[in-house]
Amino acid sequence: ASSSSLPSSPSSSGYSSFSSYSSFSSVSPLPPSSSSSSLHHSFSVASLSPSSPSPSSFFFSSLSPSPAWKSLTKNEILELISLSSAIPSQTLYEYLTHPNKEIAGEAKRLMVLRGEHKNLLKFQRQNFPVNENGQKRGLRILSLDGGGIRALITLRLMGAFEKITGKNTRDLFDLVACTSTGAVLASLIFINGFDLETVKQKYKKFGRRCFSAQAGDKDATRGDSNWSKFMNFSHWMFQGGIYKTEDFMGALAGVCGTERMADLHRDLNIPWMFFTATSINLNPPRPFIYRNYNLPASSPSRYNGVSFMNLHQALRSTTSAPGYFEEFTSPLLPDQRQVDGGMLHNNPSGLAVHECLRLFGADQQIDIVVNLGTGRFPVRPEPATGIKSIMNALVKSAASSEKTSEVLDDLMELCGAKHYRLNPTNQVFDCGLLELREEILQAMDEQVTIYLKENHELMEEI
Repeated sequence: ASSSSLPSSPSSSGYSSFSSYSSFSSVSPLPPSSSSSSLHHSFSVASLSPSSPSPSSFFFSSLSPSPAWKSLTKNEILELISLSSAIPSQTLYEYLTHPNKEIAGEAKRLMVLRGEHKNLLKFQRQNFPVNENGQKRGLRILSLDGGGIRALITLRLMGAFEKITGKNTRDLFDLVACTSTGAVLASLIFINGFDLETVKQKYKKFGRRCFSAQAGDKDATRGDSNWSKFMNFSHWMFQGGIYKTEDFMGALAGVCGTERMADLHRDLNIPWMFFTATSINLNPPRPFIYRNYNLPASSPSRYNGVSFMNLHQALRSTTSAPGYFEEFTSPLLPDQRQVDGGMLHNNPSGLAVHECLRLFGADQQIDIVVNLGTGRFPVRPEPATGIKSIMNALVKSAASSEKTSEVLDDLMELCGAKHYRLNPTNQVFDCGLLELREEILQAMDEQVTIYLKENHELMEEI
């Protein structure tokens, strides 16, 4: 499929990409959905395999470009969408305009699973604003760093954009790339649709729930007792994390949801999104990407990834900070051991540009890449006094967000696109990922206020 014309027959729909379901070839195609309350929810690769006969294939092969759905009931259309492997791309495209949002959402979901991103983008571009040259705007990418509780800084930066534009953050970007706690924020905002103030309260409550009680003593707080400290150390030594993983997983499911990543596009407002994790079963470690889309078979990513994991599982992987939580493993990902995506790509902007090219092709102009950091502290001399300090320096260097930003500045300029990294700098940001003291959170908030005042013109420009 091309962005200039829509395929008129199933053979040109790019549907072959669905047979593998993801670029991670060692994974079984599609685990059964946990939801099967209706026919269109019990969707499987087997029922949509191009080689499988479909009772509705004749109907769809004979459809004219006219809106044939007007003569069908909602349930009939949903059943046909779910069962048929022969739905022409043109028909799915028309279903996007269906007045029933459930039907339009199913059409969008199937287009994303079939890798028909250019067609979907063509539909969405109809509502894109026109610039001073009479052309539709290009693609907008949002990249969210990891940073533990400092993700509250990211929320303040988003709030500034909403105040300037008068628009919801959900409506400003086409592709959202996230690492670690940035993925938690994105799930609350772009998937669950919460406003920023609600997200702030939920995120702080989430942090206190997950990080106040440690392994060995469910009701203990940090430093509560010598017994608690001993149990924390024992849990870290033998299981790899000082916090209870099952509590963390439960909190993620409760706050963000458990829907399968591939099914999120039933909501017409959800953008293309991915979360980064780090595969530590490989030497050297490699990025692993949890997508809410399938890439076309003709345009594979250089990075392994899947779209069939449930949302809370993908979040559990991208937020598995070493030392805090056990590494992430799943029967659905054999031979995979994963930790926090920030170990390799705390700033996922570079991955975002790569995925954008794979999704839409090099002919789709990227207008802007906005990267929101979680604060940094000024560079200071730190004498190396042994192997420990050297190892710490190597880890910080590998996870540096600023290196990615510096490279993208040059590359985006060459491509005619703009890249902005917003990241306040102050000593107060030199705190732990799990800092929950209210006075520290207040001090960080005050520094963000100063940063926004000093960079008001830059925010207006963006």
